[in-house]
Amino acid sequence: IENAKYGIVASDLAKKIGFKNGDKVLEVNGEKVERFKDITAPRHYMKENAVYKVQRDGQVKTIVLPAGFVDSIADNKNNFITERQKFFVDSVEQNANGKSAPLMKGDQILAVNDTAVEFFDEFKARLANIKNADIPVVVLRNNDTVNLTVNVDENGAIGFRPKSDLEFKNEYFSFTGSISEGWNQAKENLSLNLSVFGKIFKGEVNASKAVSGPIGIAGLFSSEWDWQQFWQLTGLLSIILAFMNILPIPALDGGHVLFLLVEMVIGRPLPEKFMHVMQVIGMILLLGLMVFAFGNDIYKVFTR
Repeated sequence: IENAKYGIVASDLAKKIGFKNGDKVLEVNGEKVERFKDITAPRHYMKENAVYKVQRDGQVKTIVLPAGFVDSIADNKNNFITERQKFFVDSVEQNANGKSAPLMKGDQILAVNDTAVEFFDEFKARLANIKNADIPVVVLRNNDTVNLTVNVDENGAIGFRPKSDLEFKNEYFSFTGSISEGWNQAKENLSLNLSVFGKIFKGEVNASKAVSGPIGIAGLFSSEWDWQQFWQLTGLLSIILAFMNILPIPALDGGHVLFLLVEMVIGRPLPEKFMHVMQVIGMILLLGLMVFAFGNDIYKVFTR
């Protein structure tokens, strides 16, 4: 989508470093942003002391991400920043109490529990502290204001599926253009993962937060079929696996290439016993990484 016309919704983490709901991000690290995905691109907040310029109440504010932000964002269960949006009722469904709100497709909710709401984040905030109660809401229906009573379940839901008023646009590429765009995205993703590895080794990012195994990877995929997300994640995983495979670790292809280069330089094969020891060391490293990744995934499942 285009750079959000209503500004952003800041997570708790974003609020701690100076962002506010409704801020409109103008620049990130001196780069003007036109699309919302440019605001949240990891290449920006991976940089040291990344600078965001936002428009707030007619003034331009500068927000600098603090040291250690990358490690903090790994703990953030929700997105760091999301787009602010107005909403309408798209369809009605039952909440956890088995009750459906007396809403109709196209309704716009104007007030909840006698408090006006304009954006979806405001609506969710109004319901956050209400559990298993009937409350009044005011909706706009066919240019008429209608007063209703809805049931809120323990999850803060009243039983409807919202529809955003933001405009989503698809960007299309020619066959040759798609190859160029795919190549650029592949380079960016590989560069990002190299940066993460570097920060892990420097101690700037906790490995337990940045490393995931099959369980964690499976959680990245949507429960509903989304062909674009599926192929993007599949491509990303392929790039990461290719990168891991060329690392100079014994038992991987990168390790074999390293030993062959050494043999080319010295002009003779390396001792067989040495090669055997190196292969054992390589397998121990790989198995250790595998155990860590699986264990880390299981730990996250039981501590969420």
